[in-house]
Amino acid sequence: MHDARVLARLSSPAFLWAGVVAPPIFTVIYLVDGATRAGYDPMRHQVSLLSLGDRGWLQTLSFLVAGGLLVVFAIALRAWLGSGTGERAVPGGIAVAGAGLFLAGIFPTQPLFGYPPGTPEGMATTVEPAVAAGELELNVMEPVIARHLLGSMHDVGAVARIFGDRCIAGLSWNAATIAEHLDGSLQGAVEAMAEQGYAAVARARIVESGTVGEVIQ
Repeated sequence: MHDARVLARLSSPAFLWAGVVAPPIFTVIYLVDGATRAGYDPMRHQVSLLSLGDRGWLQTLSFLVAGGLLVVFAIALRAWLGSGTGERAVPGGIAVAGAGLFLAGIFPTQPLFGYPPGTPEGMATTVEPAVAAGELELNVMEPVIARHLLGSMHDVGAVARIFGDRCIAGLSWNAATIAEHLDGSLQGAVEAMAEQGYAAVARARIVESGTVGEVIQ
């Protein structure tokens, strides 16, 4: 009974904000922490390596908080979606991803690729639970990411078709107006002079008018 009341509270739409704040918090922490860690190279080292060392507690806390928020978000999302496409698969995938982050906080990864400083280069020879949790999280989220990517591509195509039908279809140019503007423009004269050569045009005008001053005018 108590568990049912807890789940009912977590199903409130207000808890959907957990999925909004979790990614920025997690991202800002590992970016700032990684930029200020001696020996840490974001191009070579995984984020999970920040859970090692003297300041490892910060990344560990980030894993736990982000993982917990994603699980709360998955519960609220499941209640909000109700019935429809992906009403179970999408929240389930997010919940597994959150659980993977939470496990990464409970089970720190092993040193590798020269981090923390003093660690031998190369891969570790053992597989820690956090590594397995990270692989599970990635494998679960890949189809979710692919589905939303395909959905976004479909939406962009639909918007392009609507824009073409309602904003572009039926448009045509007014040939008479365009010709009138071109006739009154200096563009044609400039292009003709460029093709014939400015010097040749100037000589022809001098021959016609007889003076350089009149050509300039």
